[in-house]
Amino acid sequence: MDEYESLRQAGTITDPPPEVFARAQQILLDYIAVDTTPVVLRATARRRLMVVSGIVATAAAVAAVAVLLPGDGGLTSQKVRHAGGAPRPPVRLSAQTVALISSRSAAAVADSGTAVETTTNTNNGSAQGSPETIDVTFSGENVNYLIASNANGAEGVENRVVNGQFYLYVKGQDLKMNWYHDTSSNAAASESFPDPRTLLQAVSPSAGLENLGQQSVDGTELTHLRATTPGSIGRLGIPDLTGTVTSFDVWVDSDNVVRQMIVSSSPSSAGGTDADFMCEAAPSASGPSSGSSAPVKIVPSERISTLPNGKPVPTGTVCGTTQTMQMSSTLDIQFANLGAPESVTVPPGAIDQQGLG
Repeated sequence: MDEYESLRQAGTITDPPPEVFARAQQILLDYIAVDTTPVVLRATARRRLMVVSGIVATAAAVAAVAVLLPGDGGLTSQKVRHAGGAPRPPVRLSAQTVALISSRSAAAVADSGTAVETTTNTNNGSAQGSPETIDVTFSGENVNYLIASNANGAEGVENRVVNGQFYLYVKGQDLKMNWYHDTSSNAAASESFPDPRTLLQAVSPSAGLENLGQQSVDGTELTHLRATTPGSIGRLGIPDLTGTVTSFDVWVDSDNVVRQMIVSSSPSSAGGTDADFMCEAAPSASGPSSGSSAPVKIVPSERISTLPNGKPVPTGTVCGTTQTMQMSSTLDIQFANLGAPESVTVPPGAIDQQGLG
């Protein structure tokens, strides 16, 4: 430490503020606390602490220590490995780290950008129909939703909210695609597609996010986080989420900005309500034809004869309870072009009409 002391006395370097030095010590102490390697490595970590106690002289030095030895579940913690190269078990993120990710992500999407929303429904682990994909463009409070694929012939339909007003691009009575302006009061509230930015509220300490390490996503290195208590997310009152949240995964870039989120949920299990069952068109005796409904997805072993409210299953349909069918829905949101100029404006020539939403 003689070289450091000589430089300090010469005024070449100065001691950091007490709070910076204390933070560096706490990071190293936290690192030691979560370390599960042999005692000899713990002793090494303590020697590191003593060394840092003598050489931390600038905020840059403290930052370097924080990156190399994060003990608070920071986003680089998975790069620290045990002897022999075995990866460290997932480390839970601190509330401060989660707050940083949340605030930086909110700031990144506040202005403009795009997102792709993909919703997949499953029954007993099998996909039900084709996923629905929606391309979202947002600029401030204005948002446009374009149905890219849903296998129901709605491709090309758009919903748009501009300055609180609701617009739709759909087929009119002339069977041609037109823009319509729904003049109903609070029509924008009828918008059924989730604003991808609202799900960022789920990035909270209550989710118990853990760092699973680095992962390449479309050629970009991102940090994969997973909620250990996903059920708590459903109690945050996020409009996009219904039922019970069963899993929540997040991918964050080097700027601590969320780039992808995947959340899965299942219907609520409150007994005796309409939410506890679903029905499909009954199969035709002659089998499906080109003009029939989609094939029945409720297999015979899962069908019920009486609905939870005591009424019989209507003729021509088959029903099953959600508990038996183990239904779930997965929403995958991928952000892009954050901060890039986007235009979401009133569509020209929109036809005023009430009650479309």
